[in-house]
Amino acid sequence: MLNNVLRTNKILNTSLTIEHAVRYCMEHTKKMIETGIGNREPLFSEKVITSLFEERRDEHSSTEFIRVTSALKRFVKNNVGDETKQKECLEIITFIYDEVLEDNASPRKFIISSSLSSLEQIEPVTGSRELEEYKRGLNRFIGNSATKEEH
Repeated sequence: MLNNVLRTNKILNTSLTIEHAVRYCMEHTKKMIETGIGNREPLFSEKVITSLFEERRDEHSSTEFIRVTSALKRFVKNNVGDETKQKECLEIITFIYDEVLEDNASPRKFIISSSLSSLEQIEPVTGSRELEEYKRGLNRFIGNSATKEEH
């Protein structure tokens, strides 16, 4: 199905993103499997299908978090003139990154929150678009990680 969608996209020369095409195909595949294609017994259990979608969502959140982290680091390098403040910002960002992506433990949200508060106090990071995108990406990723650990 995905192959056909991507071929059609190429032929029609539309601006359909791969992410959107994959999401579309996954949703339709999920519906086909759940209904058992003609009321036959499903090939895969709903639990298996749901876990696959959760893994993909986690992968997307992780990629988004890495992207917004890189964007914030670039912003700091280009816009924080004071070398000491720049180093402090980069250390905080790296600390949060390491804390969030640590494989063997869930992120310590209170430490991340405190680190973010420190980062928000440094001009010109305060209120910047990059910081706001970073916080949204961080919250999405931590939210997905927390959901995954609860199951």
